[in-house]
Amino acid sequence: MKTQKTILLAILFAIFISESFAQVPLDNIFNSIVGPNSEPIVYNTINMNSFDLISSNIQFSEKNNSQKLVVLPFKLFNDQPNGLIRNLKLNIAQKNGISTFGIGIGLDNSSPFSKRGDDIFNKVDIVSKRVQSEDESDLEYQQYEASYGLYLDKEVANYYENLLKNSFQLTFGFNISYFSIIGGDKVDLDGNGLIDNEKSIESFNYSLGASYTLNSSAGISASLHIVDKLGSAEEGQERVPYLGGSFTFAKRILVLDSNYKTSKDYFKSLFVPSIIFGFTFEYQEAQKNFDFAKDGIIRQSVYTPFLDFKINPKNQFRLGIPIQKLTSQNRDLQSLGPFIQWGFSIANKGK
Repeated sequence: MKTQKTILLAILFAIFISESFAQVPLDNIFNSIVGPNSEPIVYNTINMNSFDLISSNIQFSEKNNSQKLVVLPFKLFNDQPNGLIRNLKLNIAQKNGISTFGIGIGLDNSSPFSKRGDDIFNKVDIVSKRVQSEDESDLEYQQYEASYGLYLDKEVANYYENLLKNSFQLTFGFNISYFSIIGGDKVDLDGNGLIDNEKSIESFNYSLGASYTLNSSAGISASLHIVDKLGSAEEGQERVPYLGGSFTFAKRILVLDSNYKTSKDYFKSLFVPSIIFGFTFEYQEAQKNFDFAKDGIIRQSVYTPFLDFKINPKNQFRLGIPIQKLTSQNRDLQSLGPFIQWGFSIANKGK
């Protein structure tokens, strides 16, 4: 419970920080269409595919509730470091009593600070602002200044739209997850002769994620995961190695405001009020030590169609219906249950 409160406070603090950065003119945020929520069930707590400055989600379902926060700390600074360190990511998450902490690095060629970003920027031909002419009234020149400002905003937004087209992102991540009790006296509450809280580390997670953004309205994402996990904290457990991965497709299907290209949210963040349809497939399979697999499950397949409702930058949520197929050593199980996920994100400042 204490960890849950800590993560919730961290998310609220992230929102507070984002409010300050949201006031910077033309900070050009992009809420990735596949990004941090591309693996909603199996790998949600360890997913770090986002390249936003701050991204978070809180998920509610019948059996699984989770809180998650990913931060790219170096994007807080005007002078960002070069190379992989620019996209250093920190992850903190909580799900069903399991606390997860992670670190990752990534490559993003949709960044304005990349070589590709420089090449596209150098091709932008912006008309310079003219001075007031002698026969022009102050009111007429003020009207010109207003129209020039709108023209400049559109040019900058077009630059960022061009950055997104046919761009790709790579993420290498490592996460470590802990059981709810990681210290204190060793106890045997069920009286079976085995210490219930002998182990503290639940799992080690290594991941490689890749995303391809066709444009601001469509994208795909795929990932590979290697997980070394304990079924419980009880004495005598052996670690089970898992291999798995995921694939996600997302496409904007409805724009909620046809005039979004004149809105402040679009100029500032490329945010489009819209509804997005997506589909995710996640897979995980134990490689050995099947008797120690968590909950007896040695294979898990999850198909999740979802709708993302992007009302405004501060009001976004997802409705998903995961269809799970679980395989134990003795039988196959299937389950179906919806979830609701609230999300928030804000990204780095641009040029």
